[in-house]
Amino acid sequence: MNDTLSKTISKILENGGEEVAKILSDLFGNNGDHIFGRDFEPDVFLDDLFRKYGNPDRGFDYPRIESKGGFGSSGGINVIPDNGIPGSCCRLCVSFATRGFSYSSRARIRTKKAFNEIMLLQSAYWFACMGMNKENLIFTPDWNQLAFESNYQPIIDNYCNYHGKKVFVVEVSKVGLILRYPY
Repeated sequence: MNDTLSKTISKILENGGEEVAKILSDLFGNNGDHIFGRDFEPDVFLDDLFRKYGNPDRGFDYPRIESKGGFGSSGGINVIPDNGIPGSCCRLCVSFATRGFSYSSRARIRTKKAFNEIMLLQSAYWFACMGMNKENLIFTPDWNQLAFESNYQPIIDNYCNYHGKKVFVVEVSKVGLILRYPY
């Protein structure tokens, strides 16, 4: 896993994602090989990670994550989805697609979102926070290349190419971290 982490971080740094590389290193760097493997459940892990770092009811253990603030607040990390006060604009946004890439459900669980739901929230955030936001990290426990290329890549490409922003999509799998976007 450390090999896939190192490669992923290296690719992200090559694409100008200094903040994203730092948070990946902070979150996964000390875990080593022992957490990934046959018994590792990526969706459960991402759900736990979101609850630890993204839910203000539990507190924010990661010191750079902000739980509240109005548009234009500086510093910190915006977390999507968030149970906190909406509207925080930060340089870095971390999103958790804890229900996977193509999961759909009629049950509306506020903290469990599929990739399509995350992209709707992410797009609204980009629109509102374009002046502040610089880098974005989207975690997903599974991947669908065809759906991504036809539905989401044009949106992300537009945000990156025309506004000078960075977006990184990382799949968390049993073998480690896999950078899915940019290619």
